[in-house]
Amino acid sequence: MTNQNQKPDLDTMPIENIEDDFDADQIADDDDHRDEIEDALEAASNHCFPEDADHGADEEAAEPHKSSQSLIANWIIDHRLGNQLKPILDKKPHCLLIEPPDATWCEPIARAIRSRIRSDSLLSRNREYTITPDDCPSRRQHAYIREKAINSLSRGNPLVLVFNNAHTSIPREVMGVVDEHVQLSPLTSLEAIAIIEEMTKTCIAVPGEDLVSGLSFEQICGAIRINDTPTAMLNRLKAMRKTASQTKAIAAPPLDEMVGYGEAKAWGLRLAREVARYRKGEIGLADLPRGLLLSGPPGCGKTLFAQSLAVTCAVPIVVTSVAKWLQAGDGHLGDVMNEVKRVFDDAHQKPKPAILFLDECDAFTDPSKARDRTNWWSTLRAGVLTAIDGASTEPGLIIVGACNYPDQVDEALRRSGRLDRQIRIPLPDPDSLASMLKTALGDDLPDIDYERYGQLSVGSTGADIARYVREIRAQARDHDRPVSEDDVAAVLAPPDHRPEELLYRIAIHESGHAIVAHHLGRTVRSLSLGQNLGLLGGYAISTRPHMFTRETLHDEVLICLAGRAAEIAFGLEASSGASADLAQATDLITRAHAVYGFGRSLTGFGDDVDTSQLLADHPDLAAQIDADLHRLWLQTAQIIKANMNAINGLAHALIEQRHLDEAQIIRQIARGSLRVEWPRAC
Repeated sequence: MTNQNQKPDLDTMPIENIEDDFDADQIADDDDHRDEIEDALEAASNHCFPEDADHGADEEAAEPHKSSQSLIANWIIDHRLGNQLKPILDKKPHCLLIEPPDATWCEPIARAIRSRIRSDSLLSRNREYTITPDDCPSRRQHAYIREKAINSLSRGNPLVLVFNNAHTSIPREVMGVVDEHVQLSPLTSLEAIAIIEEMTKTCIAVPGEDLVSGLSFEQICGAIRINDTPTAMLNRLKAMRKTASQTKAIAAPPLDEMVGYGEAKAWGLRLAREVARYRKGEIGLADLPRGLLLSGPPGCGKTLFAQSLAVTCAVPIVVTSVAKWLQAGDGHLGDVMNEVKRVFDDAHQKPKPAILFLDECDAFTDPSKARDRTNWWSTLRAGVLTAIDGASTEPGLIIVGACNYPDQVDEALRRSGRLDRQIRIPLPDPDSLASMLKTALGDDLPDIDYERYGQLSVGSTGADIARYVREIRAQARDHDRPVSEDDVAAVLAPPDHRPEELLYRIAIHESGHAIVAHHLGRTVRSLSLGQNLGLLGGYAISTRPHMFTRETLHDEVLICLAGRAAEIAFGLEASSGASADLAQATDLITRAHAVYGFGRSLTGFGDDVDTSQLLADHPDLAAQIDADLHRLWLQTAQIIKANMNAINGLAHALIEQRHLDEAQIIRQIARGSLRVEWPRAC
């Protein structure tokens, strides 16, 4: 029977058994036995190979690289870290921190460094000289790094820490003993070419396009493969580069080809210029912007903007939404928080710069305004804000939020340091709509009047234009022919089958809005009967002040009431078509009293107040609102009565042309003194 307490005989035990019995990695945390184990391993090595203690390291260094990971990591060490690694290779008590662009660099770099350090024993794997994220237990990372680093340095050993996000991953006590901190920038296209040339022993013409921006170390190694041709490697890099910024199968166009984004486009193009400056070494990651909140109506292209921004900047993008968080698992708070953590961890691991796109930010509720489960929302809110703080303080991680209703976004999310820059994406103007149509159809129909079709599409979003184009192409396929202008007209200007009486009512209603807006000094941008948008009625678009005073708010209410007033003035019974106008007028007057301080009281309830609930809870306030609406209604009726001819002429022109732009509206109003016979009231 074998005595379990008997010590192993180093003279007779095979060397592989010695390594099995003394697994230094397995029990490296056992301080009581570490010295004894290391002495035993060194003795075993010297006993077996007394004249060749460096045999293992020399053997490894002499071997050819067995993977592109090893080759690229060693290339980086040779060309970027030679001087910084000298104290480590000389085994001086030196602590070097290497901070690569993303987590996938850490272990390959550390492995290449370990292969170069002279081993004191045959069995040493040199892991005691490096620490990477892969070494650390997930639940006690800081404690592990602190214990291992301080123990190694106190023994006079060299130590290399290889961590991306070093300031968040490494405890402050260890950061304080770092002797040298090296930040590795991402590989450039020229460096990738040099690596391929060295690997294949060939000379390659430098391509004009970017090859590696936004790619992780793993992706680059997956494209550059041992025993492959330079052409195949380059083609794979190009293909990976194209998909690195994609979130869908179809790549988004670059920002400079996008139209209708106004201030958001200017912000994005500036970011692209800043990223280019960073890649040239002119600025650091900390100089890039941290956060942006995009808002706009549904379908205006917020998600497409984020995708296009990633393509333009050549950076990776992580896409998520509050809805995806809430759908994780069975909705249990732990499941939701795990999904939040997963998303932010994914973003942290991306090569920087990178974009984290957070959609539906207005679904992120302030717990103080939640009607139930306030504890649930409070905990979620705290976790999300902590995650965003961690992301917004990481240089190079740009958070882009999107919402339909910015006023409903939690104020804590909008404060400085988080999503502090806010830009609204408006509905595209006629020129932008025409440009979208021409971009989509210009190759098939270069000579049609896109300006006219842009005018007919006013009120549409980018998503609407995409739908129109699909319908236009489907129309052509149904007739088994190329796309023609007849197909465009069939979708954007189809025959109007609404009754004549209804068209007249709509035209009078919208012309009433336009004439009162013009009377009050506003610019009327367009008028339309609106059929291409699937609307029963039409619309009038006019300018609006950026900020309300009492007078300008009352003007806005007059414009809202003008459609209903025009119908009645022309002998038409009031219709349900004015319901949205009345709701908007009521909301404005309620805000005048309860939010803006334009009424009898200075009490304010905040911009995000539910005005309908407020009126239900305060009957006295509701009575004041009703009195103001009746007073303003009388003023509206007077303006309509004084401009009957102008309204009538404008309505007839609208029925005839279906859409009027700003210049046509102005010309028609100037002819308003012309009398046209009014049709019989319906």
